[in-house]
Amino acid sequence: MLTAIIQHTPTWVFILFCALLYLGLTRTQARTVKARRLMLMPIVISAWSLYSIYQAFATGDPAAADAWVLPAALLAWLTGAAVVLALLIARGPRRDVVYMPDTQTFQIPGSWLPLIWLMTIFCAKFVIAACLATQPDLRASVNFGLLVGLLYGALSGNLAGCAWRIVQVQVAHQARQNAVTAGQV
Repeated sequence: MLTAIIQHTPTWVFILFCALLYLGLTRTQARTVKARRLMLMPIVISAWSLYSIYQAFATGDPAAADAWVLPAALLAWLTGAAVVLALLIARGPRRDVVYMPDTQTFQIPGSWLPLIWLMTIFCAKFVIAACLATQPDLRASVNFGLLVGLLYGALSGNLAGCAWRIVQVQVAHQARQNAVTAGQV
């Protein structure tokens, strides 16, 4: 069965896997990044996960018995994203990131975590797509829809939260600068 799944996997999926693997490996090295670029990946992954939910659970017939699986999955996505995002925001700005005000960039140390997260996202998407391809009845399962929505939302919220924590380094830096300028420090 695994061989059949791999044989029927489109070529672009393997290309995407290699691209995400490369992107994750580049994150193991220290890098300098602008704030706008930090938000690109969370936006792309969130859009991809929302599209994947729509593609998997939209029936096209609002009167169908399983038409409410899509709204349930989307609500689960929103819940997963919000909870993980809130937990990460509560951790505050990252302490290992340096904001460079003259270039408006961040110096971010290398880490294996981005690679792990990207591969987790890819594998989750691959496994869910394989499940839906081999068991089409799952499209009508509210439990499966909730699980998929929650998982995709949590992964999207994680990426957004990680980016937000880096941007908060800039906010903290500016607050310190304002306090020094105002003579409070």
